[in-house]
Amino acid sequence: MIYRKVVCKAVTPIISKGPNKEGKTYDFGLTGQSIKGVLHYWFRAVAPRVINIYELSFPKDTTGMDPEAKKKLEKQIEELRKRFENEKYKGLKFLEEQIFGSQNKKAPFAVWVEYEEKDLEPVINIVKYVDRSSGKTKTDYSLLYGAYGTINIPDEDAELSAKWLKAGSRFEIYITSESQEVFDVILALLKLTSLVGGFGAKTTKGFGQFEIVDVFDENDKALGIKFEKVLEPNENLQAKLIKLLDEVKIKTVEFLDAKKVSKFLELEKSVKDEQNITLLEFPNFTNNAYKVFRINKEEVKPDRDPLNLIRTIYRASQDPEKLGWYRALKRRLRYYQEVVQSQENKNGPSESKVISKDSVKEIVKGLDGKESVDVEVRAGFLGLPIQYSRLKVKGSVDKVTFYSIVKLSDKTENGRKTSPLRIIFVKTGQEYVAYCLILKSHLSDEFVEQADSTIRYTLKSDNSKVNGHININWNNVESLLKKNLKNERGDVNGK
Repeated sequence: MIYRKVVCKAVTPIISKGPNKEGKTYDFGLTGQSIKGVLHYWFRAVAPRVINIYELSFPKDTTGMDPEAKKKLEKQIEELRKRFENEKYKGLKFLEEQIFGSQNKKAPFAVWVEYEEKDLEPVINIVKYVDRSSGKTKTDYSLLYGAYGTINIPDEDAELSAKWLKAGSRFEIYITSESQEVFDVILALLKLTSLVGGFGAKTTKGFGQFEIVDVFDENDKALGIKFEKVLEPNENLQAKLIKLLDEVKIKTVEFLDAKKVSKFLELEKSVKDEQNITLLEFPNFTNNAYKVFRINKEEVKPDRDPLNLIRTIYRASQDPEKLGWYRALKRRLRYYQEVVQSQENKNGPSESKVISKDSVKEIVKGLDGKESVDVEVRAGFLGLPIQYSRLKVKGSVDKVTFYSIVKLSDKTENGRKTSPLRIIFVKTGQEYVAYCLILKSHLSDEFVEQADSTIRYTLKSDNSKVNGHININWNNVESLLKKNLKNERGDVNGK
């Protein structure tokens, strides 16, 4: 059994709402189980770089094999065929089971986490604070926006706040594993999570980011293993990411070989040999399924404090010219263009024209009208469900919510979809800079691929008078996000 302590440092506050109330707040809910869930998420994203996720592989040549060993192998094959016959991702499910366990198999590692209570603080204490000069209570609307949903949480008796682990605080992740190979996979996943993800709530918005300070063995001896969110001179984030993806792949293959189960999987030989996977139900790192780029440095200038970068990205303002990068993007996504056929005239056939529309006004039109409307909800790209509320309508219904569609065997359900856009902070020199990572995956289980590479995703609405959809050309999403967003109302494809 391998025992390791991984000492980490929060780069941005880690927000986590626990199940229990403590006065006006919830307790801090970061647990070993939640950390395992995050590692599982990123492992699944890397898995298609490692194996054929769709199929299992079974040895065919048993020549010269010992009769008992042959009989045992045949039994294993029979059990695997039966257990995974109805799975779409047979290879993926088998691989995940080896690392993270299942109902049929115990996971080969355990995780728990420790932190200092003194490093915890209610989020609301930062968002709503007393100004020292005036003595008045003020609200940091930029942080309020970024941390939305973690403060003023509706409760039966009051509105409560989640807590966060302050930036700069240290916390320890303790790991026990059945072998060194298992630990090496987990450590590689922790490094990947440090670079592009995080722990707790609001990680897509830049919260929960951390670094690995060092790793200690069972005798509390420092092993000199660390991972910093730092780009060296002439190093780019894409190259650093690929290096980590390769490390996860190598350590996973070594683990499979040590467990003697690699014979049941089709291993990918190189990046060139990877499956041509770009869109799945889940995010992944193969081929063109992800993009990483720096946010316009004129929009979000480098800063020594990454929390100031969060304030800049979500900056509130009555003046559209002064909106933060993310708010400007969401405002831009409110508008879309639609091709409309004009009626036939005397001089010839009908002609098509492109008109601009405002999704909010279209929703109001549907709620006020007698007939249902179909609205493009482009802002749903940044996460589903999305709710439009406090709308200026004639009737009593002033809100509508759009959900991703989840198809089950006999019905559909309202679903959630994490934003494909993640905000990442890395250090260059003495300052942190902001990057974007786009992880492509289907936004809804109900979609139609169009001739121009655009995919039309159908959304589920909680009001029959307003239907929703999103048109996405994944090839052009990067160009849309890279543009200077202020006062622009670009079309669906980001042109």
